[in-house]
Amino acid sequence: MIDQRLLRAEPDAFAAFRARLDAPPAPNERLLKTLSTPAPWDQSTGAKASNAVIPHDKRSNS
Repeated sequence: MIDQRLLRAEPDAFAAFRARLDAPPAPNERLLKTLSTPAPWDQSTGAKASNAVIPHDKRSNS
């Protein structure tokens, strides 16, 4: 439905809004857990989330 709504904003406010939408999410524990948890359809095969996206500051130095 949002694509059917009219959104009015001043140019500066809209630019700030777009910048927040385009910025990557700030790393946090919930996001890290979500990205590290295998999908339910992968759990039955014992697959691990080795391809999970891990924020740069949480990666090991190896």
